[in-house]
Amino acid sequence: MRNKLRIVSWNWSKKIAYDNKVQKGNNSPKTLIVEINESISISQSPKKIWNFWMLVTTDVQWRDGITKAEWTSLPPYGIGSTGIHYNKDIGAMPWTITRWEDGRLTEWVHRESRIKGSIASYHVEPENGGSRVTLHAKMVGPLIMRIMMVFMGGMMKRGVKADLQKLKAVVEMT
Repeated sequence: MRNKLRIVSWNWSKKIAYDNKVQKGNNSPKTLIVEINESISISQSPKKIWNFWMLVTTDVQWRDGITKAEWTSLPPYGIGSTGIHYNKDIGAMPWTITRWEDGRLTEWVHRESRIKGSIASYHVEPENGGSRVTLHAKMVGPLIMRIMMVFMGGMMKRGVKADLQKLKAVVEMT
């Protein structure tokens, strides 16, 4: 029993060390600076929205500031797949998929850039003959950014809402 306890304790410690590494990145302390969770109803099937998202290159059509987006790994896509977005203000933002429920949910963590360690997800569910789409993001950064988010957090949330409105317009037109 004592050896089993050590193994469980060791695995738990490894997970905490990994989680801390993801949150810290580059040995600079990072903290949750803003969490965004926004949803919208779209008059298209979850399958159509999912297929649109999985192209990734279509993100330039609806995500403000994204100038280029692409997969950097080959299909089939799922946990461990990689891609990159280029943002006009941040530059290259490589990401890795950490959670995948085919046709329903994809979650990724940003591996580099000023938002390293930040986690985001797209989620789609059937709703009244259409779909309920949710974007969720947990942005991490230095503590000073947490203070800045007091002033800028609302602007970021409005930006995500505007992105969702653009997604709705683009997907409902096709």
